[in-house]
This record gives sequence, C-alpha cells and structure tokens, in this order.
Amino acid sequence: MTPWADRTVAELRAHLRDHAQDGTRCAGCGRHYKIYRRPLNAIMARALSKLYNLSIVRGEGWVHAQQRGAWPSGGEMAKLRFWGLIEERAPNTDTTKRSSGWWRPTPLGVQFVLRQVCVAKYVSLLNNEPVGFSTGKYEPAEYIMIDDALADRFDYNALMNGGA
Repeated sequence: MTPWADRTVAELRAHLRDHAQDGTRCAGCGRHYKIYRRPLNAIMARALSKLYNLSIVRGEGWVHAQQRGAWPSGGEMAKLRFWGLIEERAPNTDTTKRSSGWWRPTPLGVQFVLRQVCVAKYVSLLNNEPVGFSTGKYEPAEYIMIDDALADRFDYNALMNGGA
C-alpha cells in the first residue's frame, strides 16, 4: 500500500500544486510533474523578427518554419506561441507531425517587434502548456522589450536548475 492510498483526489491535487515548482511524481499515474520557467531569449526574438519580415513586411502571410533557409531554431520559434506572439495555421492535417509548420505573428507579436509593447520575460510551463508568467516561485512577472530579449542568451543548465 502506498502512503497516498488513503488520500482523496483533492489532497493529491494539492500535493501536486504545492510541489510543482520543485518537481514531484504523481501518486496516481507516476508521471513527473514539474513547472519549467522558460525565458523569452535572443533566439526566439530573432526568429520572431524574421517571421515578421517575411509575413508582414514582404506580405507573405503564413510562413513555413523551414522556408527561406529555416529559422535559428524551429523548436525555439514555436515556443513564442506561449506568449501569444505567433499563431499556427490550423488545422494540422499531417498526423505524423506535431504542427503544420505554418506560422505568422499575432497583433501582439507585431507590436512587440515594433517596440510598442512589453511582454513577460518568463512563461511557466507544465506539460508543455502555459500556466502563467513569473520570475520564479510566487514572484510577479518581469516584463521586457524585444531589445532586452535580443540581448539574452539561452542557458539550458539554468532552465533545468530552476533559474533563468
């Protein structure tokens, strides 16, 4: 018998919520449960700028991620959707792929590129879905302009250790 056998679903959920920042295992399914904090970094900002130039300036509308010499990193560019800066053309009819590969900047993405708005520097992700924006455990969001994002370098080790 596990120590969780006599707990209610509400108690299990509370445990997951309380330990998601540091990481824990779900007593019900055994899945690793952790909130990762991802920064909007220079690779993403460059990709958004390139997408803006192709989609808006050149008037191409939807742009494929591998079009015109590919993006600095397709995976990093796709993460811009968590901030609402890009959108994917739907629906993806190819079931062998995660996405259609066709993207365009949202109105917020255009404003961000044009230095008209700030966005949160970090997005908190749980199972690759956004759950909020913050600078860390229970801290309010920090906002940045595209120039700030272009100056940041992605640090994988900091991400995995809970930092930025």
